[in-house]
Amino acid sequence: MILKRELYQRHGYIKGLFIILFIHLRRIFHYFLGSYGPLHRFFNEKKVEVNEKYRGMLALTVKESGELQCNSCNLCQTYCPADCIHIVPGKKTETPEAFEIEILRCVFCGLCEEACPIDAIRHTPEMPRTGHAEQDWLVGIKELAYRKSLNGGKGLLSKVHLKTKRPLEKNFKNISPEA
Repeated sequence: MILKRELYQRHGYIKGLFIILFIHLRRIFHYFLGSYGPLHRFFNEKKVEVNEKYRGMLALTVKESGELQCNSCNLCQTYCPADCIHIVPGKKTETPEAFEIEILRCVFCGLCEEACPIDAIRHTPEMPRTGHAEQDWLVGIKELAYRKSLNGGKGLLSKVHLKTKRPLEKNFKNISPEA
């Protein structure tokens, strides 16, 4: 039973239930009066500070023109220890036709980011969220490159120019940590 046996023996069954009910109602009353702390403390969402070295959700970077930076070299797919990256190279262009990551298999090790010579894939401070349906486990180009949290849906700009292989001279802190 939930209630203690001594409570029933001393007071009886009905009186014991009323005592427990009274105790809980008194706690609720004090809670709403604020003796346990203000209510807004429990209901406001807190901003979580993310460590700089945290490797969260993956993102594909884009060029200044808005197209994908990836040139389908398959190095990230080759170096991935979890074998969760699947790339279908484009037939007419260098950009991939399909770029999918199985989020549930990914171990967020960062080897794909290190293997990429042109900064086409990067970890962001966002928490990866998957749904219960199987179609939510595969993340495609639209979710990886053009989700709203990446520069308002425009995509995350690459730090490297493809032609010169040198860093761009812009501020790249355009990622919001909440998804």
